[in-house]
Amino acid sequence: MATPTLNHTRLPTDWYWLAPMLVGGVLIALIWKRLKLPNPWIFGPMALCALVTACFDLHTALPIELSNYGQLMIGCTLGGFFDRKFFSRPQSF
Repeated sequence: MATPTLNHTRLPTDWYWLAPMLVGGVLIALIWKRLKLPNPWIFGPMALCALVTACFDLHTALPIELSNYGQLMIGCTLGGFFDRKFFSRPQSF
């Protein structure tokens, strides 16, 4: 019986594509926000990155540090929505 092995190699960071997508993501988010569309800082850049990646068949990754920073900012944003009263009242699920 063959044992499965997990050999995951991280894709390289291609700043030729990544830098314009980061700048474009900010611009798209601002436009998305001005149009009063939902979640502009998530859906705007995600739509741009999906479109560019699909059109140009990109195979690149964010640097680990930038990915970690993004996760931290998502956590801070989610944490900002909850106040002390939310945690003190009983929840009904």
